[in-house]
Amino acid sequence: MTALISLLGGGLGALLRFVPEIFKLFAEQKDRDHEFRMTQLQLEIDRARATQQLDLVHAQGELAVQAGEMDAYIEAIKAQQQPSGVRWVDAMNASVRPVITYWWMALMSVYKLVMFVIASIEIYVALQAAHSLAETAPLLGAFVNKVWTPDDAAILAMILGFWFVDRSIRKNSGK
Repeated sequence: MTALISLLGGGLGALLRFVPEIFKLFAEQKDRDHEFRMTQLQLEIDRARATQQLDLVHAQGELAVQAGEMDAYIEAIKAQQQPSGVRWVDAMNASVRPVITYWWMALMSVYKLVMFVIASIEIYVALQAAHSLAETAPLLGAFVNKVWTPDDAAILAMILGFWFVDRSIRKNSGK
């Protein structure tokens, strides 16, 4: 029995000598997994930075194009302002924008008048059919939406912007 206990003790002692090596293997595996995860994370960060820089370059390019277009627009307007030396050509050139604006505003006014009349007739008929004051509120909203639309506001803004931008460009260029 002593021999058996000695053999077991020796075998167990030899086996216990390998326990730190086994722990070392697990620690190395854990370190390799950690390094792999860190490498993957660094790759994702690098990809995100590259994408961000590409987006920045695209945005800067778009801004440069827009600035170039605005400069070209200003130069085109300035070039149109240069007199040709022929009085009737200069007079006609000077009258093109105002005539088109007045013509457009006349057409727009006639169209809006027709829309106002149609909407007035529709709301009159709807008000005759309404049985209470609460039924008239949506009808008035519909009336306003027919008479003044977002497209009307956009057209008015374009016309006013055109004239006032032109005026400020002339003012800044000294004409």
